[in-house]
Amino acid sequence: MLAFSLLLGGLRVRARHDRSNLVKGAVTMSSLATDALVLRTFPLGEMSVVVVLLTRSKGKVRAVAKGARGPGDRYQSSLQPLSEIRTTLYGREGTELFRLGAVELLRSSEPPNSNLESLLALEYCAEL
Repeated sequence: MLAFSLLLGGLRVRARHDRSNLVKGAVTMSSLATDALVLRTFPLGEMSVVVVLLTRSKGKVRAVAKGARGPGDRYQSSLQPLSEIRTTLYGREGTELFRLGAVELLRSSEPPNSNLESLLALEYCAEL
């Protein structure tokens, strides 16, 4: 619906759009709660990080962790490579880049009594 108004001294058009039809065609963001293995991270801007995850349901996915590099890091050490995490991913179906929600650390990346050869093999596999 458009509304026009004509003022003395010149033509002024004021438009008011009906936004009720936008809700009908809106695409909702779905959430996916899953366990994942952190393969690698790299910086995005000043405060964010892109995290590459290996999940059982979706395979290899990328997600943005907003605020992961700022003061008061909300993800703490749970986004270190080869950490096993439980997370919620938000995004549209078929998207290439998800948004990372809450993260819970299930298993740390480096067990205290592990040998060097197995850690190097895991690091090599994570880079592939």
